[in-house]
Amino acid sequence: MARLYSHRLTTTTGGNLSLMDDDGVMYITPSGGDKAVIDPKNIAYRYPNTEIFEGPLPPSMEWPLHTKVYEVRDRKECRAVLHAHSLNLYPSILFSYDSSDPDKGVPDTRCLIGAWSACGRVALAPYALPGSEELADGVAAAFRAGANCVVLQNHGVVTCGKTVQQAFDRFVTIEHLAQSIIHATVLGTPKPLP
Repeated sequence: MARLYSHRLTTTTGGNLSLMDDDGVMYITPSGGDKAVIDPKNIAYRYPNTEIFEGPLPPSMEWPLHTKVYEVRDRKECRAVLHAHSLNLYPSILFSYDSSDPDKGVPDTRCLIGAWSACGRVALAPYALPGSEELADGVAAAFRAGANCVVLQNHGVVTCGKTVQQAFDRFVTIEHLAQSIIHATVLGTPKPLP
């Protein structure tokens, strides 16, 4: 999380990160607090088949979202889940969304070479209150359908990966893509690759 914050990809209190170990123990960043200075001893964790988190601080309020992503994705493909509030995706999320065209406002990874291979198609989860079961269900549905990156309408982005690094790389790729699309729209309509 400190890396996201240092790259100006989230706010001090925004976002959360989880990972799952070989034994199915989920570790997740604590609720609130300054993401730039998270102390590893404050990470919350939960053993498989229980809803009880252990650790000195409560888990992120988005723990249901993380849990459901792990439930719908193969553990070999998803060992880390990252959620943050992306600066450059906000304009496309807030001003381009059209309920009659759910893909409008979601960055098309075919616009930049490498974005498709890193991320695949980006999906959209409809707006739901942060921390809610509805949000967790919407995000899980997008990941169940094979997405590796999900834009949360009027909220942020969730990525997953085999490692924390891969989840981070996907987040950075989507952020860079969104920034490039914003700049390109000054010249016209970005043209995705076929």
